[in-house]
Amino acid sequence: NDLISGLQLANDKDFKVGFKVKAGDQKTVGIIREMDVKKTRIESEDGKLHVIPNGVIEKNEWVVLDRHDHSKMPSKSSIMKKVTSIKKEGKK
Repeated sequence: NDLISGLQLANDKDFKVGFKVKAGDQKTVGIIREMDVKKTRIESEDGKLHVIPNGVIEKNEWVVLDRHDHSKMPSKSSIMKKVTSIKKEGKK
C-alpha cells in the first residue's frame, strides 16, 4: 500500500519536495523535505521531522499551502542545529 501510494505521490504535480503542505492523519503542516517509495518526511515549523507512511498521506486529504521551492533548511531547524553542534564537536 505505501509503495503504490509512493509512486502515485511521486507523479503528482501538487506534492513535491520543497512544497509546504498539510498532510497525513495528524494534519502535519510543514515543508516536504524528502520522499521515497514508502515514506515522506515533512519538517514542521518547530523543526521536528515527521516521517509519514505514504499510504496514510494518500488515504487522507492533503492541502498545498505553498508551491514555492523551500529547498533550503530553515536556520532555526533542529536538524541543522544538531549538524552544526556535531561539526563544532569534531573540531575540538
